[in-house]
Amino acid sequence: MNDKWAHIFWHSRDFKTVYSEVNSLCNVMCDRRQSEFCSHFAALPGFYNLLFLHLEPISTILPAVFTWSFPGATWFFNELIPGDVSGAGSLDPRSSMAVMQLTNCYLLLGLISSLVFRAIRDALPNDPAAQERILGASLTALAIADVTHIIVTLIGLPPSIRFSPQLWNSMTHGNITTVIFLLSGRLAWFWGIGRKRMSSTSGSEAPVKLTYTLASRASQLAQIQTFGVRDTLAAAFPATPAHSYEFETSFMRTAGDKNQTQALYVIGGGTSGGKSLWTDELEAALLRPPQSAREVTTSEDGESTARVDMLVHCLKDMPTSLPEGCELGAILEREDPVDSLVVKEGLPYKSLDDLPDGSVVGTSSIRRVAQLRRHYPKLQFQDVRGNLNTRLAKLDAPGGPYSALILAKAGMVRLGKGDRLTADLGAPILYYAVGQAALAVEIRTGDSAVKALCLALNHRPTELKCRAERALLRVLEGGCSVPVGVHTEYIQTSAPEEPPRGTLTITGTVTSLDGKQHVEHTLKEDIGSPEDAETVGSKLATILVNTGAKEILEEITRDKAAKQAAEAAKP
Repeated sequence: MNDKWAHIFWHSRDFKTVYSEVNSLCNVMCDRRQSEFCSHFAALPGFYNLLFLHLEPISTILPAVFTWSFPGATWFFNELIPGDVSGAGSLDPRSSMAVMQLTNCYLLLGLISSLVFRAIRDALPNDPAAQERILGASLTALAIADVTHIIVTLIGLPPSIRFSPQLWNSMTHGNITTVIFLLSGRLAWFWGIGRKRMSSTSGSEAPVKLTYTLASRASQLAQIQTFGVRDTLAAAFPATPAHSYEFETSFMRTAGDKNQTQALYVIGGGTSGGKSLWTDELEAALLRPPQSAREVTTSEDGESTARVDMLVHCLKDMPTSLPEGCELGAILEREDPVDSLVVKEGLPYKSLDDLPDGSVVGTSSIRRVAQLRRHYPKLQFQDVRGNLNTRLAKLDAPGGPYSALILAKAGMVRLGKGDRLTADLGAPILYYAVGQAALAVEIRTGDSAVKALCLALNHRPTELKCRAERALLRVLEGGCSVPVGVHTEYIQTSAPEEPPRGTLTITGTVTSLDGKQHVEHTLKEDIGSPEDAETVGSKLATILVNTGAKEILEEITRDKAAKQAAEAAKP
């Protein structure tokens, strides 16, 4: 690498070649997918990224800090004056004020390079043309400042040495040389040396292609949901002359899909309550390092080992604490979150009240079982596993045990089975699950480009409600296998031109497995941010724990451990 640098500076004969070769070398040294320096900043590639985002801020902020720290260091300012001219013994107040004002100008230059350019990169990671327009305006102002800086410095020198660099002292040389170096970098950027002009892309040139992969479970419902998110992104980010977007999909079976024989309550372990059964394999694909095409293979299950960029989940299937390196990128607008009764084809019943005593109702959720046992103790509840189509087939099978199923309404509607819904079951009979009916997109932490895409997906009212619900569940350490129910509403109270605020009303419930013990509480508070919503959810959880939920959850934990031990003892 050192030999390469030496070759560039000793064997390149012209200015344009130096910048082109240095830029190419910097691009080789940067991993465009992972490096903070280079990723998603197409308008400021390679050497320019290093120069304007790192070297220039250091060269301007450090002198400003030095001057503030030693305002009386007259020796430093006298060093700027050539040796044949006597310097000032001390700085009078007016001179000190002028020096500090110049120091603030240096600080401003450093902040523009360090903060403003980074803000452009982070706010517009997928719009190189917009990056270039804003950068062009900023660099124009900085170039003008460079020129005036050089002129003012030369004017301040005695006429006898003004244009005789060999007579300048080292401080004057360093001052003017540094500014000329930065100015030449800006001019090279304007001339397009070592970079592709974004805003001038013509129709005859191929736009930059940005490809992102969305992954989810392999079930029919998961695929329908993922295609919907893909289509929303495609509509929000149409192709431009500078770049085009392609959103691919990938599907895989998770542990929860592969084990269709045991109840979720039994196979789910840890504080996630079985929820990681639906996400572990997907998150492994999300967190894989970047791969070349030749590194992508097919696993023994016939699934690709390629890295993906976004995961599409049903939010209720996600653990409340995500693994390191993952975060929620967006929560989409929630559909109707209630559960619904689906009666077996050919039976005349229209509600749970119509079912004869002893009728078997199928559901894989102990939340539903616990709450419904409280209101319908004479019905029997039996576990039923499989995707929606499988469960409906089990329900309608001649001679099958089930008279009805309890299913999430939103999933049935998305699958096009809304006509099978018999009746909705809402509060206070049946409180829905945390995050039910909301889709979520999980992304890598720090992936600013994908995070920017997710802004087009996020629905703030849904996010606030679900953040509160997930905070509640996180404190209770619940999951699929803990009977925690919620009902949440949010009403915005602020005017459109004001910072968003609103009233959050959330009811949380914890019910024992036999339905005989039940704790319920409602909070109603004014909030202005997702963090406020999480605070409300955590507060509600604490109230539930202190009013009886702790004992219920401890009993559920003991029951679950006993059933898991029994399963493990089976031959």
